[in-house]
Amino acid sequence: MVDRDDREPRAPGRRVRSAILLTALCLLIFAIACGRLGALFPTKIGDIQKDPRKYDGKTVTIEGEVTEAMNVLVMRYYTVSDGTGQMRVLPSGAVPQVGSDVKVRGTVSQAFVMGDKTLLVLFEEKR
Repeated sequence: MVDRDDREPRAPGRRVRSAILLTALCLLIFAIACGRLGALFPTKIGDIQKDPRKYDGKTVTIEGEVTEAMNVLVMRYYTVSDGTGQMRVLPSGAVPQVGSDVKVRGTVSQAFVMGDKTLLVLFEEKR
């Protein structure tokens, strides 16, 4: 009878190699997707409003209900509310109807600051 301690260690089995390969593949997919990860997890409008300097010039995705819409000649925007705050969106296309649920990706811009009042807008990316 052979003692277990006298045997040479076995090479990793098929399951271990498959697990290593699957892990590497998942990491690769995650690294590729990082550029669009923000689209999967929308930023809360309240977070943007609490720290506008952090988000100014950054691309984010917001999601919520359209609570106001304006489309008169050169004045086009709509307001999105997500329960944490509201933000005006300058659209790249058609203005959605009030009551619509939207998910919008764009660049945050601090349009103006007057005293303690700040107007933040989101320039929508082309759809």
